[in-house]
This record gives sequence, C-alpha cells and structure tokens, in this order.
Amino acid sequence: MRNLLIASVTAITLGLSGSVFAAQHKGGGEHKDRYMDRLTEELDLSAEQQEQFREIKKEQMEKHREIHEESKERMDEVLDEEQRERFDEFHEKNRDKMMKNYGDKKSMKSENN
Repeated sequence: MRNLLIASVTAITLGLSGSVFAAQHKGGGEHKDRYMDRLTEELDLSAEQQEQFREIKKEQMEKHREIHEESKERMDEVLDEEQRERFDEFHEKNRDKMMKNYGDKKSMKSENN
C-alpha cells in the first residue's frame, strides 16, 4: 500500500510539473513558437504539416489533462480526508518550489543574454 501511495504521489508530482510548465506557456507562447520553428527547420515541414502537428500536440495536451484529472480523482478515493489534506499541501509545496526554480532559470537566461 505504501509503495502504491509513493508511486501515486510521484506520478501526480510529475503531472503537476508538466501542468505548471504548460500553464506558463498556455495559449501558444514563446516556447511553443520556438519549438515549432526548430521542427520546421529541422524537418523542412510545410505549412500544412505544421498545422497538422499543432493540432496533434493540442490533442495530446488535452488528453494529458484528462488523464491527470482522472488520476487525481482516483487517488483522492484511496486517501482519507487527513491524507488528502497533506497530499494537497505536499503538491502546493512542490508547485511553489517548481515556480521558484523555473523563475530562477528564466532570470539566469535573461542575465546571460
């Protein structure tokens, strides 16, 4: 049971990491544009291929969110109320830590450019 809980916490933490990163780049953003620019150059993508690729990536993100939400609901069912509260606190700490670390990396990039 303990191993299942640890594995579940790890999975959710990784999911949140991606969610935090995605939220910061939501709506296209600089990161997605650079990624598509690099792909277009490396693979010599046509405009039609670029649009198809964007649609596939959008669907991928939507499915990822759905899986994340379903997993969270299932994990909540496993935990009692006190554990859910501690679990939420754990995620909040990790989210804050990631935001701090990501912000620090962003600041360092700006300073180096």
